[in-house]
Amino acid sequence: MEMSEFITRMYESDNQVFILFDGWTSHSYPNPNFSGSVYGEGKGSIRSYLWETSFTQKYGLRSRVPIFITETGWADFDHFSWKESKTDGFYPQYDIVAKIPKIEGEPEQIKEAKFDTKSLPDKLVSDSFYTIRLLATNTGQSIWNESEKYTLTISGNFQGAEVPSRKIPTTEPLLK
Repeated sequence: MEMSEFITRMYESDNQVFILFDGWTSHSYPNPNFSGSVYGEGKGSIRSYLWETSFTQKYGLRSRVPIFITETGWADFDHFSWKESKTDGFYPQYDIVAKIPKIEGEPEQIKEAKFDTKSLPDKLVSDSFYTIRLLATNTGQSIWNESEKYTLTISGNFQGAEVPSRKIPTTEPLLK
């Protein structure tokens, strides 16, 4: 599937999806068939990440997210390698990049849930006891962890209402 179609379909499936992104990962290859110019720009070039982030911003991607280029290259890429081909050594540029200070990030963790309300009764009777099973979907971008404490807040006029604490199983984003 073509990239712009894929991004558009993601947005149409969930119009909040790109708001959750802390960064952008790109495989920027010089296409077609790894033959693009080192000076090429735009979609399908070694600088595809710029096109990708620009296109995705119209769907909510923040304009200055970190970009991680995890793959790139040409078909014959020996002269672009970090490692020398005839020895176990590395080219000087490897050491230069390896010595660049790395900044540890602490992205905001969005912890949100969407509850399936089908199991909720339409009316409750005063001075009664109810056991209601709630099914929640992790709609944030952090993993729910069993060892963390979570709070369920019920709003309304419920004097004396108690919500016992239960462990929530480890749950990946967008899973129930």
